[in-house]
Amino acid sequence: MRIGFVGLGRMGMAMTARLRAAGFALTAWNRTAREVPEDLAVVDSLRELVNESDVVFSMLIDDAATMEVHETMFGGEVSGKLFVEMGTMRLDTVARLAEMANARAARFIDAPVVGTVAPALQGKLMTLVGGDADIVDMLTPMLSAFSRRIVHCGPVGAGMAMKHCVNTVMSVYFAGLAEAVGAGAAAGLSLDQMLDVVLDTPAALPALAPKVDVIKGAELPVAFSVAGACKDMRVIAASGRTNGVPMPVTESALASFTEVANNGMADRDLAVVVQRYLR
Repeated sequence: MRIGFVGLGRMGMAMTARLRAAGFALTAWNRTAREVPEDLAVVDSLRELVNESDVVFSMLIDDAATMEVHETMFGGEVSGKLFVEMGTMRLDTVARLAEMANARAARFIDAPVVGTVAPALQGKLMTLVGGDADIVDMLTPMLSAFSRRIVHCGPVGAGMAMKHCVNTVMSVYFAGLAEAVGAGAAAGLSLDQMLDVVLDTPAALPALAPKVDVIKGAELPVAFSVAGACKDMRVIAASGRTNGVPMPVTESALASFTEVANNGMADRDLAVVVQRYLR
C-alpha cells in the first residue's frame, strides 16, 4: 500500500514521523517549501504524489486550502484511490469532498484527530473516523501508528461531527474559566489560589493541569494556538447554523478568543484566553 501525505505543518510532521517509525513508506507534499528529515521523501508536484499513492492523507489549515488541494488532486485519474481528510473543517465541506471523490470513482473518509503535536509524536492521538467500515479496517494499521484509540463514528461526516463536539467543549471550557478567574480576581482572589482550588474539584478537566503554567503567564511551546481555536470555532458555529442549531455559547467563546487574538496573542497557546480579564 503506497501512502501519500499532504500537509507538513506541525501535526503533519509529527504524524509522518510516526508512520515512518512504524515502517510505512510514504511520500509527502507541502504547499510551501520547508525543511524535512532526510528519510521523508517529498515531491514537488501534487499530481505526482497522487499518481504514486494508493492512500492519500491530508492535514491542512482550513477549508479553503483543503478544497483547493483536493480540486487539484481530483483533476487527474484517481479511480480506486482512497482519500483520508484529517483536518478540522465544516461539515458541508466534508460532504462536498465526498461527492467529488465519488464522482471520480475514488473513496473518501474523514478522520480528524483529538490531540496536539506532543500526543501525535507519542502515538496517543484519538482518531475519529467517518466512512465505510471496510475502509476503517484497512486503515487501522496506519492510523494506529499515531493513535491510542480509533473510533468509527458512523458514515462520512460523522468523524468530523464528533470532532466538532470535542472542540466545542474544550473551547467553551477555557472561555468560561477566563470569566470565572476574572470575576474571582475582581473579588480579591489570587490566580494561584483559584487554580489550586479548581484543580481539586470536578470542575478540572484533564486538559487544565497541563495548561496551568501557560495561564500563569509562562511562554511555553504552543500545543494549540488561539488562532487555531478561533478557526475551529468559526467552522463549528457555521456548521451549527447550517444544520439549524443555535450556538450562542460557542459564539460567545469565539468572541473571547477573537479579542485575545486581536490583542497580539493569536500565536500563543489557547489557554492564554484565561488571562483575558486579568490584564
